[in-house]
Amino acid sequence: FSTYLFWKDQYEKMLPHWEIFENSTKALCKAICVKNQIPHNQISSRIKSFDSFFSKIVQRANGFHDDKEKGVNYSDRYSQFLKSKTAENVTNVFAEIKDMVGLRIVFVYSSDIKEVEKHFFSPGIGHPAKWKDRKNPVPNESELIVFEDTLKHLTWETTDHGYASVQFAFMLGEKRKNLFEFKEIKQIQGEIQLRTILQNGVA
Repeated sequence: FSTYLFWKDQYEKMLPHWEIFENSTKALCKAICVKNQIPHNQISSRIKSFDSFFSKIVQRANGFHDDKEKGVNYSDRYSQFLKSKTAENVTNVFAEIKDMVGLRIVFVYSSDIKEVEKHFFSPGIGHPAKWKDRKNPVPNESELIVFEDTLKHLTWETTDHGYASVQFAFMLGEKRKNLFEFKEIKQIQGEIQLRTILQNGVA
């Protein structure tokens, strides 16, 4: 029970920073759509609840997300994270979960998804990077850093979650990290999902 309370306290300390990140990146997503005249139905966002977050790290510590064939081993690392409540371990846990903040942009047509995806990965907007390099990204002059190796084009045939979408992880780029209001959230990452109205309705 003490472990639960410890992580709940850490979560609540981070919550105001996630809220700033959520609001600023949601506004940026809207600006990208509007500036490029890409019609969208809605933009929504959420911060992962504490219970969902805690359940995820406990599952990882117990090996539920391990995949030996792909060389994915969370259990040893997360067991240590839960036992040793150091500041470094807290930072590492929050830095490993891609979707603590999630944004969803819904479009009428799939062609609009392709168009906006192109802009998210274009120079000046999204600087491409690898997920493993998120703590020390290459200097850039972009609004966002987009992790190209997290980009997924999910279809109803290829996903077990029952929905189709385009999704990728991201964090703030150099243009925003240096602004006063964003200095405390420069290491936060989130996930963007792009869907059509039909895909969103099925989900």
